[in-house]
Amino acid sequence: MAPFFVVGPHRSGTSLLCHILASINGVSMLFESGLIYNVIEKYGLSGVIDAKICQSLIKDLCSRLVEPATTEGKNLENSFAHMDIPQHLISSFFYRDLSAKEFLRRGYHFVQGYLGYALLGEKDPGYRFFLNEINHVFPDSKIIYVIRHPYDTLVSYKYHSFKGLNGNPVFHPIATAILWRNSIRQSIRWSTENPDRMLYVRYEDLVENRHKTFEHICAFLNLPYNGEADYIIGHNSSFTHKKKPILSNVEKYFCNKFCKKEMIFLGYEYEEQEAPLYLRIKCLASLVPYAFSAYYNMRSIHFNMLKFLKVRLWTR
Repeated sequence: MAPFFVVGPHRSGTSLLCHILASINGVSMLFESGLIYNVIEKYGLSGVIDAKICQSLIKDLCSRLVEPATTEGKNLENSFAHMDIPQHLISSFFYRDLSAKEFLRRGYHFVQGYLGYALLGEKDPGYRFFLNEINHVFPDSKIIYVIRHPYDTLVSYKYHSFKGLNGNPVFHPIATAILWRNSIRQSIRWSTENPDRMLYVRYEDLVENRHKTFEHICAFLNLPYNGEADYIIGHNSSFTHKKKPILSNVEKYFCNKFCKKEMIFLGYEYEEQEAPLYLRIKCLASLVPYAFSAYYNMRSIHFNMLKFLKVRLWTR
């Protein structure tokens, strides 16, 4: 059976959903292995991968398996199962060179078969820009697309104050709003072409209407659901008992400017927001140092940023 994938814009609740799905009987979850886009960016779908590299990639994949969640609310990034699969078993399954497409198929099948679970899923927000490639490799796979009001997405970025490799913040309201918008646009296009294979899950419904939402998710995945994961919601959310920062008028202005149509499409409330001209100009001007910082970060991790921006982010 093909794996399913949990994707969506960053800071939208994908980690929370991954934690909950990992606790459902018969489901095993992988946490942000990046295997698919790393393989595709390096080899394409027709490139050949050496058998030794295949074995190494599978060991890395297994290291991203998630332990079932508990009421203690463990940090998801530190709750890996640390599966130690015998090397001879991996070697016997990946004993020859494989095309990238065949390797991905065999790799996920191997992990699912070894664990003996009915379903294998992976949570990775980065996969939202690789839906067509996933469709090519796994034509029967299903996508759970987690969405969140863009205001709350911006708030989450501000709250966590993410830093790049050079120590500069990676948050900018304009860049974040554009990325959110283009993510949603690509998902709408893909879901229109594959209406039975994508399920939108709103973070707000996940928290406020948990039982009905998970009944819907389990029906989408053809799984029985008995409410066993309800208790996890509220224990693992990053905002459960913490004070949120407040968005400024100019941040709301640019969020509305770029995300209005998608907000309306997803059923989110929309209010016109104005901001003084000098603040808008100041925010636009601050994009320049942010762009240099982002470029430095991308180069530091040896990533083809220009290709990524052209092919992934700016798709209309």
